[in-house]
Amino acid sequence: MTTKMINRTAAPDLQIPETVSLGAYRQLTLGNGVPVYIADNNTEDVVKIELCFPAGRWYEPSPMLSRAVCRLLTKGTSRFSSKELADRIEFYGASVETANGHDYTSVKIFSLGKYLPEIMPLVGEMLQDASMPPEELQLFQKKQLQKLQVGLRNTDFVANRTMHAALFGDQHPYGYAVDADMIRALDTTSMRNFSRQHYQPGLATVFLSGNITDATIQELERSVGSQTAEPITGAHQRSLHSAEEQQILVPNAESVQSSIRIASLTIGKDHPDYAPLNVANTVLGGYFGSRLMSNIREDKGYTYGIYSLIRHHHNGSYFVIDTEVGNEVCRAAVDEIYAEMKQLAEVPVDNNELTVVRNYMLGSLIRATDGSFNRIQVIRNMVMSGLDFEYFDRLVTAVQRTRPEQIQELAGKYLDPTKQKEIICGQPI
Repeated sequence: MTTKMINRTAAPDLQIPETVSLGAYRQLTLGNGVPVYIADNNTEDVVKIELCFPAGRWYEPSPMLSRAVCRLLTKGTSRFSSKELADRIEFYGASVETANGHDYTSVKIFSLGKYLPEIMPLVGEMLQDASMPPEELQLFQKKQLQKLQVGLRNTDFVANRTMHAALFGDQHPYGYAVDADMIRALDTTSMRNFSRQHYQPGLATVFLSGNITDATIQELERSVGSQTAEPITGAHQRSLHSAEEQQILVPNAESVQSSIRIASLTIGKDHPDYAPLNVANTVLGGYFGSRLMSNIREDKGYTYGIYSLIRHHHNGSYFVIDTEVGNEVCRAAVDEIYAEMKQLAEVPVDNNELTVVRNYMLGSLIRATDGSFNRIQVIRNMVMSGLDFEYFDRLVTAVQRTRPEQIQELAGKYLDPTKQKEIICGQPI
């Protein structure tokens, strides 16, 4: 028998599937109307449950409240201290994490399926009876004040704060910048009230992944599906007030580098142009081989990294180019950024370049849906953005079919340098 030797000096052929699919998922509704989305994986007895609540910045009656409540949600109940609660969860090898966002917050539970009957009642107690202990609030405030003090000396931190305020307005939930007074104004009474109103189990949207059995669903029905919810009251006006200035400089004489943000409000994921615009953005700055990276990092050596992104919130989306450069090359870097944006709108993308971008994007979509834990995140992002499940297919189709002339048109329409806000924090020379 002969053995075929592998030629280690030659790279293997690149094989990209012609089709990429979201993969298997299912939906159900609990007895109280709470929607549940499921991505199964029956190989190991591990379950991830994510409960998403309408409790992000958008719903705050006062600044910083949603973040503080989210952080202190696991810090004790009327029956258990923070340590006692953590010890009980850890005893079963489980973990409970919280994450705060602009629109919603989430509570993530990782556990062996057989221990959910012990874990879920503790989670339910946290949601309905979080005590928000004064000593935990004081510790949170101290850490946030220290973090703010350090951050305000960082050009990257200040540039991001300035950019959000410029795009949405400094009073808008997406735009306000946290200050020391906001942190000190937090109080346990307001936090408890916010928690009771916004973390009702009946308001949750649930995402399950892992080894989901009938027993898992039954436990979820007991812990979440049996709870009715009172409607959220006290809605607040959310007016958008973008800054009139197109160029904003925030001096920092102590910094040897400047942080650059080129940004503008843009279309959301539900817009027909978004999927092909996402391809155009990837060409410009959406991956390591992008035009911005090739020019400003590889050719000019102005930065270690530069990227363009399209960020989405439920009530507003924005485009941003993000980089840090030396003060002495700041202006030159900005000029090169605008030149790349202009060229994308004036000269069709070469087919070879577009093929590389397509392969990268399709590979990213494949990785994003590999396994139930990854797949449920894609599903969660679509559901919480108010999108239908054909959205993923539209992304794939756009990657496969968007043509050079379409990229050129969209770049001129949505990536026009004259419509961007230019934020620089540092001491450009």
